[in-house]
Amino acid sequence: MPAVARRGSRSCGSTRASLPYAGSSAGAAVAARVAVVGGYLDNGRVVCPPDAAEDLEEVTVVAGLALVDPMVDVHSSAWGTLPRLAVALRKSDGTRVGLGLDEDTAWHLTDSGAEVLGRNAVHELRVDGDAIVWRMTP
Repeated sequence: MPAVARRGSRSCGSTRASLPYAGSSAGAAVAARVAVVGGYLDNGRVVCPPDAAEDLEEVTVVAGLALVDPMVDVHSSAWGTLPRLAVALRKSDGTRVGLGLDEDTAWHLTDSGAEVLGRNAVHELRVDGDAIVWRMTP
């Protein structure tokens, strides 16, 4: 199930265009202003399984398509990538919200807000001072 985004979430950001966008896996991650592209190490410390690294060692963030403000990482529960998302938030230049999308799950943005579709959850990580707050929406 793809992650679907459209203009207008007050709680988690907004898209830059009113056209629909759907991305699955890497397509969902690259929709963000700052994209998590892989890696499993943070300064040499393991933060997620090496199998989730996409052939990168250090957690790597790059400029994305900037369709949505929150950073997005994928396969969160199945691949154990939530710690990588937390590290990526710290490495970004001011991104304060990250979304970890589970398998078979979509984050759907509409003019009235965001909703989670599918059989699993979206994990929201939000920077709060020196801490990161985690909220799971099934």
